[in-house]
Order: sequence, then C-alpha cells, then structure tokens
Amino acid sequence: YQLQQQQNAESAIERCESRLARVECLTEWKKENEAIKEQNKVKKVDFENALAAWEEEKMKAKAEKRKPGWNKPKWREDFKPEKLKPRPKKVAEGDDDSESSEESGDEPAD
Repeated sequence: YQLQQQQNAESAIERCESRLARVECLTEWKKENEAIKEQNKVKKVDFENALAAWEEEKMKAKAEKRKPGWNKPKWREDFKPEKLKPRPKKVAEGDDDSESSEESGDEPAD
C-alpha cells in the first residue's frame, strides 16, 4: 500500500512538472505570436497607405486617359505577412519516443 502511495505521489509530481512545462511553452508561444501580429499590423498599415496612393494614381491616370504608373500593390506578394506559429500540441508521457516516430513517419510521405 505504501509503495502504491509513493508511486501515486511521484506520478502527481511528474504531472505537475509537465503542466508547468506546458504553461511555459504556451506563454512563450503566445508572446511569439503577439510579436508576429504586431509586425503584421505595421505591414498592413504600410500596405493600406500604398493601396491608397495607388488608388490616387489610378484616378489621375483615368482622368488623363492613360494607364497607372505602377501595378496595384498585393498584400501577400509585396508585403509578405508572417504566418502565425501553430499552437503546440499536448505532449504525451512518452514524448521522446512519439516525436522520433512522428518525424520518421513524415519523411516517407514526400
């Protein structure tokens, strides 16, 4: 009975440690994604300014019956917003073995 209690206490400590590690991982992930969002907001403002300038040039060109001097700016191609990182998945108890098996399973899929 005492052995079982000791094992339960050890497993509870392990679970607590894994939860704390997960919390740290998630807070780091959130900070990284917030930084990416801020960078994308700045890029979006630049894009909107460029688009407004292009619209103005387009209207002038239309009034003068000519083509605009440059192409319309494209959000994804010209400003290249960064993609958000995917949320970290919950790691099972055998995290070293599962990661290596997942990596080896992904390689032949190419």
